[in-house]
Amino acid sequence: MVKQILGEPTVPVDYAKVAWCIYCHPEVAFAGYSEEAAREAGFDVVTSKHRWTGNSRALIVGDTEGLVKVIAEKQPDGTGGRVLGVHMAGPWVTEQLGQGYLAVNWEATVDEVAHFIQPHPSLSENFGETFLSLTGRGLHG
Repeated sequence: MVKQILGEPTVPVDYAKVAWCIYCHPEVAFAGYSEEAAREAGFDVVTSKHRWTGNSRALIVGDTEGLVKVIAEKQPDGTGGRVLGVHMAGPWVTEQLGQGYLAVNWEATVDEVAHFIQPHPSLSENFGETFLSLTGRGLHG
């Protein structure tokens, strides 16, 4: 609104890609399409989910309830392509959604996101592992 008043160019908000955070226990955060909404929009999708029970940092803080789920456009070889949605439930996911929000809004591919190394031990490793598994190179199943 302020940019419009000043006569500056504006970028419209795509509410389908806005980050949403729910402060409960476990926390819930998401950006982009759900699996069902992506299919309804005509996308052929592939998904990956990883629970917090195998995450070292979640074990350290004693909070392993929840998961990370990534929805991606399915490529001909069955791996993930463009990131369509990121959904998270678990410890401090409202603080972690930023990288998922960027991936969805920059229309990053699974390969591009999986390329980045997550710190260890960290909660964000679960995010990275979920993407890595969509490339066919997951470390933990």
